[in-house]
Amino acid sequence: MNRGFSMIEVIISMGLLTGLAVMGMQFMKNQSESQKTVEKKYETVTVVSSIRSLLSEPDNCTHSFKGQSATMFVPTKLYKKVGLGFEEVYVRGTQLPGNIKIDNYLLNKTYPGLASNESVLRINFNLGKEAIRDTSQGILRIHYSLDPDTGLIATCYALNNNSDNLWEKSIIDHHNIFYNSGNVGIGTTTPTAKLTVAGSIKVGESALCNPMTEGELRYDSVSHAMAFCNGAVWIPMGGALTKMIPVDLSCDDGAISYTTIACTPGTFVRSCGLTLLTPSIDQDGLTCTIDPSANACIGMRNKIGTCDAGIKLECFCQ
Repeated sequence: MNRGFSMIEVIISMGLLTGLAVMGMQFMKNQSESQKTVEKKYETVTVVSSIRSLLSEPDNCTHSFKGQSATMFVPTKLYKKVGLGFEEVYVRGTQLPGNIKIDNYLLNKTYPGLASNESVLRINFNLGKEAIRDTSQGILRIHYSLDPDTGLIATCYALNNNSDNLWEKSIIDHHNIFYNSGNVGIGTTTPTAKLTVAGSIKVGESALCNPMTEGELRYDSVSHAMAFCNGAVWIPMGGALTKMIPVDLSCDDGAISYTTIACTPGTFVRSCGLTLLTPSIDQDGLTCTIDPSANACIGMRNKIGTCDAGIKLECFCQ
């Protein structure tokens, strides 16, 4: 005999379904809150990274903190160099993209592991649009030098939180590239020029040489020598300097005449000159120039009247 559900069974089933629905809603709520937390965290990390990039430029950092105490300073804004001046950026209390706001800054030295010439910039954030906001904090390490007279910040720039460098070469050894007051050092912590390399440099080959690449270097695997681009052709660096066989400078009485000596393949013109075998020769109108596109020395004589004999064109190749 078939019968339906009893009242108790119906009540129990409804209770189970209600419980499952509540659990599902709670799960979705937790997932939503978790996603919002991740989004907020990403937003603050993005802003902190942007501020670090801004302050890694010594001009920006120095203009923001110069004349202030490295042990305790509460800034209200940062500065970015634009042209010949500076503009205010990341002003405290200003709404930023992503529904976050910088609540306040604090520059102080109460952070473990800081060097004597380092301080920490703490950035406190308010997150979201709600009346009661979440909070978050970002931390930047600042390297500074002090004015010997005032004891206040003279120059500064931002560092990575985990090392002395701005760029990590590898996760195995991230202390290979260093940034120091506008100078970049590879393999050295104290670069003294715009680029200081402690070790050898490997340069590859390049076929392009034009006015846009003038001054670039390459390695020539054919001649096994370094070369530089002079804006027209690649010129080998180093090697033996060879004097080509001098030739008599041609002459067309009463007109301009030219004589050319080209360097042999694999070598490039370095300099040219004129040899006067007779001291009394009239030197007016005599010139010697280098033609990089022809890889040659060109001698010119602009003679009015009878040509003087004994003038030779010389060309030096390397």
